[in-house]
Amino acid sequence: MNPTDELETNAEEGAPTAPEPESDAPAEAAADAPAEAAAAPAKRKKKRAKKPAEAAGPEPFAQYLARLHVVEKGYRLGTVPEAAALAKACDLVLTYADGMTFAILGIVDAERDPERRFELPVETLIDIGKVCLDFTGRMNNAKLPVVIQIVEIRGEITEADKRRLTGIHARRVLDKVHVRGFVLSPPSGEVWSTLTFGWLPERWFRNALTAPRRTEAELAAPAPAFAEAKGLPGLTLGLLGVIASLFVVELVVGARPGGEFLTPPLDTLVALGGASGALVVGQGEWWRLFTATLLHGGPMHLVLNGVGLFLGGVVLEGLLGRAWLGVIFVIGALGGSVASVLINDPATVTVGASGAIMGLLAAAMVASYRLPPTHRAQIQIPLIQMLIPSLIPIAVQRTGGHIDFAAHFGGALTGALAGLFLLRTWPTAEPHPRFRRAAAVVACVGVVAYLIAFAQVDLTYASGTSP
Repeated sequence: MNPTDELETNAEEGAPTAPEPESDAPAEAAADAPAEAAAAPAKRKKKRAKKPAEAAGPEPFAQYLARLHVVEKGYRLGTVPEAAALAKACDLVLTYADGMTFAILGIVDAERDPERRFELPVETLIDIGKVCLDFTGRMNNAKLPVVIQIVEIRGEITEADKRRLTGIHARRVLDKVHVRGFVLSPPSGEVWSTLTFGWLPERWFRNALTAPRRTEAELAAPAPAFAEAKGLPGLTLGLLGVIASLFVVELVVGARPGGEFLTPPLDTLVALGGASGALVVGQGEWWRLFTATLLHGGPMHLVLNGVGLFLGGVVLEGLLGRAWLGVIFVIGALGGSVASVLINDPATVTVGASGAIMGLLAAAMVASYRLPPTHRAQIQIPLIQMLIPSLIPIAVQRTGGHIDFAAHFGGALTGALAGLFLLRTWPTAEPHPRFRRAAAVVACVGVVAYLIAFAQVDLTYASGTSP
């Protein structure tokens, strides 16, 4: 069931909506009245001059805040019938639902009426949240939580307000219903919340309070353009083919009686371009920074990296284009290799495309903020499922193998920075990021660098000088 189909925005369901902005039509009619009177026939009786319409006051901050949530965060006015009690306790209620995440925002306008209070007990909020769990998706087979935020807008924030709302907070991190309370003061720009670590949402609210209000035209501006994936992700599939082919080469070159099944021996990996601090820094074999990123230590290593490459590659190839996908793969691979060589023990030999893949996943995570809010969750959830375990050492226990976390962090950091650069320089009206020609040149340089690197492997292996 799609919760957005059930959003109620009428007064009968107790979910008041923000009134439409007042039109300038009355003022225009008053301005035209004298001209019409002058053109009227003389026999017509003179009409009594109308008093000029009073200028409408500024929009209440509660309504402006609701409109910001609609434009910037993808909320919709109203809520589901299951939250009717919450809607009746607020002046405005909004809901965000994308099939994975479900959140309700209740706004109490105590700036207009200082006697207004949010009076529902936190137990009622939790009960409402539990009923709404049907609208959330799953991650790793666990239900995602429902988020309920209550925002009171007041002329000033008092200690009594803080004490009254202190109970509106999540009791435990793993609770399935997260409730949060906020008090905002437009005159002072002050924000208070019940969150222990609430600097990020508090910063957003504070910016909404203190930044110049956006005009009607700015709020109605078209959303940033983005490209939709069309056809097969050719470059992503090509990269998968390359690493799979090189793994076959590893098995053929490393085949020996009594060897471990489908697992190339260490000396073969070193001979074919595995990297270590001793070889790259000690012996100046720079080319190993490239070659190591396309080799793999076993079938499970290859499969896991292949899944990550496909996931991140499909997102980036559709959103950014093939040129930028190639660039991020190359710089993510280099970032991972450099971090691995600098941080790990010099004798540790590393192989794998993990650094490049972490770069793709991190860049895709950042670049996904180009998409409308309701489009992001379907992309971000699987990216998070890959990124988080890969960056936390506990993942070693899951695979039972040795994981180069230095390469993971180096690649992820490089990819995130690349994604942030693209996001900041991306023109609003353009479906693709800027500098695509420069990206194509850099990607081609990366291909040449890989070819030169593997040529060095061939020369070293043929000459018998490989370690």
